[in-house]
Amino acid sequence: MKSAPPPSSQRVSSSLEDYLEAIRALIAGHGHAHTRDIAGRLGVTMPSVSRALQILARQGHIQYRKNYPIVLTPSGERIAEEVQRRHSFLEAFFRDRLGLDAQKASDTACQIEHIVDFDTMARWEAFVGGLPPPPPDGSAAPAPEG
Repeated sequence: MKSAPPPSSQRVSSSLEDYLEAIRALIAGHGHAHTRDIAGRLGVTMPSVSRALQILARQGHIQYRKNYPIVLTPSGERIAEEVQRRHSFLEAFFRDRLGLDAQKASDTACQIEHIVDFDTMARWEAFVGGLPPPPPDGSAAPAPEG
């Protein structure tokens, strides 16, 4: 089920969306997220993570106290979940429908997930949902002739 777009007061930059997505993934995988873990996952410096966390805390998307695990607030969880949902859909589309290798599909999805607006994403999902499933052998659907 598609969730509603976040209210404009909850919109964050693509970089901050990446932080929220990383925090959610770390909590899901390890039960907690710490600054060091986020830095390692995103390949950024600890000071960069601290600055981003301070912004996200001011915006009300996380609870952040130095030396304690980061906690997503309900708004942070909603944003992270939506970004992850868009990423998963796009990655599967690029890999399964267009035949991109897994890494390129993931990298491309990561770039596009931040720029596709809610209405366009919903229409894209509806359109793709009407396509036949990919071939059972796992290969990409053939390119249209023309």
